[in-house]
Amino acid sequence: MAPSPRQRDALRVILEFIAAHGYAPSHRDLADLLGYSTGTTARDMVLTLHRKGLIHRDPATARSMRLTADGEAAIQ
Repeated sequence: MAPSPRQRDALRVILEFIAAHGYAPSHRDLADLLGYSTGTTARDMVLTLHRKGLIHRDPATARSMRLTADGEAAIQ
């Protein structure tokens, strides 16, 4: 299933944050960058992107998300 425009925006933000900082954004960082009012909304977006196979993340490791090949292809 193709990502929605909002999900593509989140993928771009994640990729740009990693490129700029060398590590993935926190949920709060992601919320701020996407204009969400809470980190919980960003967490829900991360879970959706993970379910769709667009990002990989290790739930036991902070700031571990990265785009999969499908995630990178979705924003090309």
